[in-house]
Amino acid sequence: MKRVHPVIPDRIMNRLVLCSSVLLLLVQISCNHATESIPVEPPYPPLQAMTIPWTDQNSIVCFGTSLTYGFGAGEKTPFCKDKGPTGTRAEYIHYSTEQIIRLTSAHERQMTALHKKDGSCSSCTGDSSYPRFLQELLNIKVYNQGYTAARINTGLDVLQDSVLSKRPVLVLLEFGSNEFLQNVDVQSADSLLRLLVQQILTYGSKIVLLSFVNPDMAQYMDQGNWTTQDSIQAAAYYTMLKGVAGRFTLPLIEYPLKGVFGHPELMSDQLHPNGIGYKKMAENIYYALILTFRNSGMLR
Repeated sequence: MKRVHPVIPDRIMNRLVLCSSVLLLLVQISCNHATESIPVEPPYPPLQAMTIPWTDQNSIVCFGTSLTYGFGAGEKTPFCKDKGPTGTRAEYIHYSTEQIIRLTSAHERQMTALHKKDGSCSSCTGDSSYPRFLQELLNIKVYNQGYTAARINTGLDVLQDSVLSKRPVLVLLEFGSNEFLQNVDVQSADSLLRLLVQQILTYGSKIVLLSFVNPDMAQYMDQGNWTTQDSIQAAAYYTMLKGVAGRFTLPLIEYPLKGVFGHPELMSDQLHPNGIGYKKMAENIYYALILTFRNSGMLR
């Protein structure tokens, strides 16, 4: 017996075709948006999402040392001249507060030694710090409270005026590098960092720790300026930061300089990125926290 297929009226067929087209378009838009938010191979693997009670009255504060401040890029370095390094300088001025930071003579000699290479900096115009680039990615207010040559006790001294007064809902905390460079005992740095973290948490802000050191970095250091003891000390500071993150259950971005450190075209000296490098650093932080930003409505 011959099978007879039902005939679908044209008007119903047109509706089915239209609905299918709309559905496919919505799926494509959704996929495209997801791809733009998190690439198939993100620059930095996303961390587990936090829940942040974000409102437009809140802010993000980036709090730390010269890596937060943006030393080595834009107009934020006294060495950023047409002919390269110009000599030592006893004082540095904080970018946003104009506070004068005076360095010790030992640190001054160390900073001068790091700026021996000739040539001008990359991106010697404007603010090329990672907080500036992060603000552009998020399109919400991000404060740069980085202090050149700052140590953790500096952070404790200026915490209220520099950070808490900004009503931060999230603090990106990057401290300890100068203790490491100045051979401060890691236990002392640990105690001070725990105190700083506790005070910020007591205020009610969420914290993400940024590690200034990663085991991968040692391979890029000039062997004439890097010793076995430096490697041991770096490992101790890296372990300390992981310990603080674990104690307070904080997200830790273990390598914000991934893909930057050790790449001469992205560095202004052996320790600090140039403008392009800080942009890459901001992208690493952005993608590390993309799930938090998305879930908390912080993407604009």
